[in-house]
Amino acid sequence: MIAEYATVLATTQQVSYLTQDGLGSPRVTTNENGEVTSRKDFMAYGDEALSVQRTSGPSGNNYDTPQFRTDYTGYEKDDESGLQFAQARYFNPMHGRYTTVDPMTASATIRNPQSFNRYAYVNNSPVKNTDPLGLSPVSWNSSFGGGGGFCSAARSSCEEGGDEELTTPSIEAYQKQQQEQERKRQQEKKKKAEAKKQTKQAAKKPKAPPTPAQKKDEFRSGIPEPAKSGAPRPARASIVGPLEGDTNGRPNSYRNIYKYQQTLLIQVSDQFGNAYYVTDSEGNAPYVEEKVDKVPGGTEPPELAGRPPQTANGDLNSDGRIADVHTYGLGFGGPELPDNLDVVKRQTIWVTAPDTGQRYEVGRFEYRWTKNTLTVTDYTRGEKNAKTYVY
Repeated sequence: MIAEYATVLATTQQVSYLTQDGLGSPRVTTNENGEVTSRKDFMAYGDEALSVQRTSGPSGNNYDTPQFRTDYTGYEKDDESGLQFAQARYFNPMHGRYTTVDPMTASATIRNPQSFNRYAYVNNSPVKNTDPLGLSPVSWNSSFGGGGGFCSAARSSCEEGGDEELTTPSIEAYQKQQQEQERKRQQEKKKKAEAKKQTKQAAKKPKAPPTPAQKKDEFRSGIPEPAKSGAPRPARASIVGPLEGDTNGRPNSYRNIYKYQQTLLIQVSDQFGNAYYVTDSEGNAPYVEEKVDKVPGGTEPPELAGRPPQTANGDLNSDGRIADVHTYGLGFGGPELPDNLDVVKRQTIWVTAPDTGQRYEVGRFEYRWTKNTLTVTDYTRGEKNAKTYVY
């Protein structure tokens, strides 16, 4: 009886009986008196069979539209999409294929290569096979309700008595597969929650102040290389030479050993390696800032003990250069430098782009003086380009 499957309320109450074919498709509907109220025939893959001999209406032979959704092999048909609901997925009778892959991997077997097509309907044998759950085909043995019952369609044919291991669809295998996937999802969810919790706890934990060694390492680690894309931006400062020099190319300020200071020429390049000089709409030039720090523990002249290093800020010229970026020193005619002179200073250089107002760190240099030498190390991209001047 199919009253519970009706989609349209009847004006008068009646009893209807459903008669199925060997595949479980509803073919004939009869009333309580055994009279046929509707018929429906199907093509091999579930399309409705239509012909001039199949007519509806009072003068026809009862091929009227059934008032229930039960359709091909017992599936429920969606009238809007025309698809058949096969529990685990949808079947498209027009294409003879499922709309999604078979979610149960256990239904594929090397004994039947047809099963490796994960969209195929009942291994492309719809006349003898059905798939009530959309997971694994089953075949009817000999005849509907015959001595063999039904067996799995994993084999290309169904022997008498079936296969003891494959007598029913592998629902248990599918359930185990779903349970394993759910277990993995829960484990991943738990792992992410634990990682999130640890991150929050680490954020709440007060950070210890960096040690001098850590600060030193941070300075020497250099500035990350900028991406070579986008608009030109200040990316690197380089020492291109002194303002003036003696015949040996040494900075002019070192011609007198009673004085030590750095007066060098700095050039700023963009991320493409070109001299950087991008102005804004009003023609303002890039602005350079410098910071110089002394590293504790060195030996310096008494006249400079405790005196902070000098800094000099200014604008780049059209060649991307700036002069007179210096630290501190003794004037001409001062006392002779001590033999154990050992002073280390660090210089950090920033450039502000006038068109965007963005401030970029472009240079890190370390200077070490002894009485007769100056060693300049470039840490802009890590330790390299160390150069020593001898006096």
